[in-house]
Amino acid sequence: IHAESLKLTNIINDILELNQMDNGRPNLVHENTNVAALVKRLDDSWKTRALERDIDLWVETDNDEIMMPVDNMLIQQLLTHLVGNAFKFTPDGGKVHVRLQEKGTAVRLTVEDSGIGIPEDKLGEIFDRFFQVDGSTTREHNGQGVGLALCHDIATNHEGRIWAENVETGGTRFTVLLP
Repeated sequence: IHAESLKLTNIINDILELNQMDNGRPNLVHENTNVAALVKRLDDSWKTRALERDIDLWVETDNDEIMMPVDNMLIQQLLTHLVGNAFKFTPDGGKVHVRLQEKGTAVRLTVEDSGIGIPEDKLGEIFDRFFQVDGSTTREHNGQGVGLALCHDIATNHEGRIWAENVETGGTRFTVLLP
């Protein structure tokens, strides 16, 4: 019951976030944040999931301190959605790689997995609200199709960009570029 109530709470929170997207996100709180420390802090919870599924998780940052003015809660939400999707679509024994890099005046975050990948003709649609690559009623993976739409909104509201591409060896790489 507890696990199902957590899932329901997350769905409700995502729907509330969609409502904020519609209203232009007036409540952004930009604080000078060490995003490298934020990634490392989230890494602890990701390690537990990785161990449960024998997934090789690799988290790296260029520096221990990468400071930038961001809405801390929204960046945490973006990371949670991207890494959560990587785990969701990566089979047991697969790989998830999270990397944070300083690139001039910008920060590049990549989340790469060895999962099932995304059909090339669907890559342009995955950031649309309620879009599911597998829209069938018998699909294997749960979701409402709002996580990536929220990630797109968060990146855009930080004057950044997000995109996805398939990796030659299999899987998907999501890249977020924040100024």
